[in-house]
Amino acid sequence: MQLAASAAIRADGRAPWTHQVLVWAIAAVTLANSLLTTPSDPFVGLPTIAPESWRTALEPLGGLATLLGALALLLIPIALWRAALGSAGSARARIGVAAAGTTGAPLTVCFCLLLGIARDPGAVEPSLGSAAFLISLAGASAFSAACAVLVARGGVNPRQVAIVVRGTGLVASALVVIAIGTIIASPGVRLGATAVTIAVAAVTLVVVGGAWAGTERLARVLTSEERPSPDEDVPAPLGAIPVRGLTPREAEVLAVLAEGASNAGIAAQLVVSERTVDAHLRAIFVKLDLKPEAGTNRRVQAARIWLDNAATNRGQST
Repeated sequence: MQLAASAAIRADGRAPWTHQVLVWAIAAVTLANSLLTTPSDPFVGLPTIAPESWRTALEPLGGLATLLGALALLLIPIALWRAALGSAGSARARIGVAAAGTTGAPLTVCFCLLLGIARDPGAVEPSLGSAAFLISLAGASAFSAACAVLVARGGVNPRQVAIVVRGTGLVASALVVIAIGTIIASPGVRLGATAVTIAVAAVTLVVVGGAWAGTERLARVLTSEERPSPDEDVPAPLGAIPVRGLTPREAEVLAVLAEGASNAGIAAQLVVSERTVDAHLRAIFVKLDLKPEAGTNRRVQAARIWLDNAATNRGQST
């Protein structure tokens, strides 16, 4: 899920370090659990999500490996959300949709934990939990793939961003409500039916209402137009239009900058470090004779130069 959604925004064929860490971490966790865990009973039909159906050797080691794998799933979403919220214009929307797509994986892990809560203390039938897990895995995979397709197509309109962001937030809030509701309604808590209903309704109102308002605001932030020339579209492919005095790599950096990407956004799309991006930008500002002066923004000026240059090249080609 995460590799597909994250790769859709990249303008470089190389894999970033976050992808490499994720792949190695998941491989290590899979190997560790394959060696340490074996089923104690043969499975019939759907596999049951029940702890007593498995036998684990060196259980603390297996638990630690699983925890590290879950933490590795947070690397790419954190990096992409940081890049998206620091960017502007079309870059912010594209990176934001990709970030939402990568969030499907940790949400699936949270759903697995929720199934454990549903089994104990929720007393939910294991086969029902197994079916729910398979459905959630398929749904999350489809969601991540859809986000990757939207981003890869290049243009992401505000309505699509709103649907993706709101869907992600509401799914997360639903998981929280179900987990809390399961605990509240469990036999061990010993609340009456009326008290359980009121408590679950209150939790739903607060959590889902907060998610609805928060995702609406986040969608507006991701689709707000703050790039230097709102009435012009940034041509593609990135870096295909040369700029006099700049190297091809510097032209690529400038092209992504013109989309509104922050340094983190440029680094995510071109698969370089933020330090390298900063060095490229310093060189670009020098070569374009853009000096740091009061009341001016060199990033905006540089983007304006790239857009003007792109418009000139389009006029000459037609």
